[in-house]
Amino acid sequence: MATLIKVDGSEIAIHPFNAEKGLLPGEMFSLVGQTLKLICLDKQSVMVVNNDTTTPALRNYRATKVLQFFTGDDQHQVHGPALLAARAEIHVENWTLGPFGDC
Repeated sequence: MATLIKVDGSEIAIHPFNAEKGLLPGEMFSLVGQTLKLICLDKQSVMVVNNDTTTPALRNYRATKVLQFFTGDDQHQVHGPALLAARAEIHVENWTLGPFGDC
């Protein structure tokens, strides 16, 4: 089960429409926005964020703390909602993953 961390810090459990395929790009678009960025947190976990959202008012403090914990870099920030999921829960055919390495 994936978790959506909203800007206000609240969390919502997310289940894919089709459990066999996992979360599809369209489902992730509707949760975080149109320009997806996948960030590998560790070998099994990813964070999906909107790559275009940088508005300071939309800073997601909870998701930022999660990202900083996994990366060890307190300069990283998340703006807008963030989706935390196991790599196996998302359908990522031919996608380039974020700057923190391959999952």
